[in-house]
Amino acid sequence: MGIYRIADRVFELRCHYGYTERLCVGYAAVCESPDYILEASESEIMAEAVDDAAKFPPPYLESLALYRKIAESLINDDCFLFHAAVLEFDGKAYAFTAKSGTGKTTHISLWEKVYGDRVRVINGDKPLIRRKTADGSPLFIAYGTPWCGKEHKNTNTSAQLAGICLIERAETNSVSLMEQNAAEALFPQIYIKKDLKYMQKMLGLLDSLVGTVPVYRLRCNMEDEAAKIACRALTGNENN
Repeated sequence: MGIYRIADRVFELRCHYGYTERLCVGYAAVCESPDYILEASESEIMAEAVDDAAKFPPPYLESLALYRKIAESLINDDCFLFHAAVLEFDGKAYAFTAKSGTGKTTHISLWEKVYGDRVRVINGDKPLIRRKTADGSPLFIAYGTPWCGKEHKNTNTSAQLAGICLIERAETNSVSLMEQNAAEALFPQIYIKKDLKYMQKMLGLLDSLVGTVPVYRLRCNMEDEAAKIACRALTGNENN
């Protein structure tokens, strides 16, 4: 059992194995009462053994089951799981999403190479995104979590989400604002529970997200210029 603060909520995770506790050690909460108490049953753990996860042992599968429960618990807090790599640059968060294997992690590594200490990786694969309100207007916050992909890139921090890029591979680099179909393009990268009320809530959050945060289509290669052209578009600063 362990108590952890993740996305500004406190979770008591009742684990059958030690893997999740080791995974979450950087998010431990001291002397805090849990907002949620979660435990995965044996059947829920084994239900994670699909696709690529089938080759992993039960301790790892338990961690997936618990993260699924965390995401499902947070939907009523206007918070959802986004399949994306998120970095912080000059205090703002930027998300890069695509089908697995397209090169999200490689792209944010280019930012680290080009911009150095101005970049901090919040989460390399599965951040949580929460909608908040400031001065009557919505804004979205990206949170680091221990579940962050095989490269284990994450920081226990948060930052306001200022832009989203949908990555596509290309020989030359270009970026364009998606003025239409942004929600449709992002939908496959957001965790959706097969439950009508959950889906209705999530679709409302997605609609709010694309109406608040600009979404770009980034066609790019794996050269340094890909990071530079994306940064200029996302920040609006041609000097970056």
